[in-house]
Amino acid sequence: MKNSNISFSRLTFFFSALVAVGIVVSSCKKEEPVVEEPSTSDYLVNTQNSFSASVNGTVFNETLLESSNTNGRITLTASKNSGTELIRIYFPTNIEKGTYTLDGPSSPYRGFYIASPMPGDQYSTKTSNGSVVTITGHDTNNDVLIGEFNFKPFSDTNTVAPIESVNITAGSFAINY
Repeated sequence: MKNSNISFSRLTFFFSALVAVGIVVSSCKKEEPVVEEPSTSDYLVNTQNSFSASVNGTVFNETLLESSNTNGRITLTASKNSGTELIRIYFPTNIEKGTYTLDGPSSPYRGFYIASPMPGDQYSTKTSNGSVVTITGHDTNNDVLIGEFNFKPFSDTNTVAPIESVNITAGSFAINY
């Protein structure tokens, strides 16, 4: 009987030690709950058209926001004052996330500012002046484009324009094209 008491004591000790180790191990493993973020394409699909920018430090409150996809080019136009003042940006349709320079006449990336329908009040981006557009999202399946921009277009005819250039800053957009 003495041996069975020792065996039972050992078995009880072994079982108790095993339970204690199991409790310690299970209490150390805390699994964080998985939080599912909406996918980028879900965000892009549910995007409403929006636009904001400042021209020479003054907020540009557009009254009409238009976008189109024609001949391999996406055109974004924000206008106010019955279309007499507008900001327009061109992108190629295959644009991807990234930062692009808004350049001169032969570039697929261009920026324009028109102050009135009069000749001489038209400004466009030129080569190497620090004008950029950053694409933060592009869903080609649902034709949605999201990005930010800053550019400094120069007068297309310096002799008529009242000022040589304008600063367009703090620009952002979300469009369905």
